[in-house]
Amino acid sequence: MDGSPQVTLDHAITWMDLTRDQELNEYRLAVTLTFTGVGIAVEAFVRFDLERDMGEWPTGVHTPYRQHADGLGLDEALAFVEARVEEMCRRYDDVAGLGLTPRD
Repeated sequence: MDGSPQVTLDHAITWMDLTRDQELNEYRLAVTLTFTGVGIAVEAFVRFDLERDMGEWPTGVHTPYRQHADGLGLDEALAFVEARVEEMCRRYDDVAGLGLTPRD
């Protein structure tokens, strides 16, 4: 899909614990829509890029959630995005799995 127009909705949280980390850790939720000649392709994913073990996740890049659909019309693509964002927020908004404490 190189050269096809894309739109990405991206929410990333980065952090560094100066007592232990030399690099940033990242928690990312993203949805990309790619507009092709045969319709819209949508990919949604959650990714952790961890410089050290955290909670139940070891050091490294992890993609615990990825959904993809091809050839959608605009209404179908928007419905897919809405459902995936709701699912990602519901399933992966709990930072306890990373050993972090949510702020109010």
